[in-house]
Amino acid sequence: MFVLYTADMELIARRQGVEAHFYADDSQMYIFSKPSDAKTTEDRLLRCLDDMAWWMKSNHLCLNPSKTQFMRCATSRHHGQLSTAPIEFCGAQIQPETSVCNLSVIIDSAISFQPHRAAWSAAASISCGG
Repeated sequence: MFVLYTADMELIARRQGVEAHFYADDSQMYIFSKPSDAKTTEDRLLRCLDDMAWWMKSNHLCLNPSKTQFMRCATSRHHGQLSTAPIEFCGAQIQPETSVCNLSVIIDSAISFQPHRAAWSAAASISCGG
């Protein structure tokens, strides 16, 4: 049953040039761009999300924008150029995150993996009795 729903969602993403992964209780979309193309690329991602929201509504499925997270990423060289502006999705203003968890890996907007290393270091310290 899960595949029946996600197949259409994947087609929507692909049509907009957006990468997507679907899990039982989570959907992830991401898109890559040069810093000079960031605004038009973000607009394309938002159009994709709007198309998915419309598809879900037309198929009597609920989308909870309060559970929606997004993050802009860049290497350290371009990190200072990232916009900190929120996006609007399904009538909700969503602030950008500085890190997100993906399959137990903490990814930060600077792509340094520092928060992930810190979390694993703390977990290792606790399990070793430290």
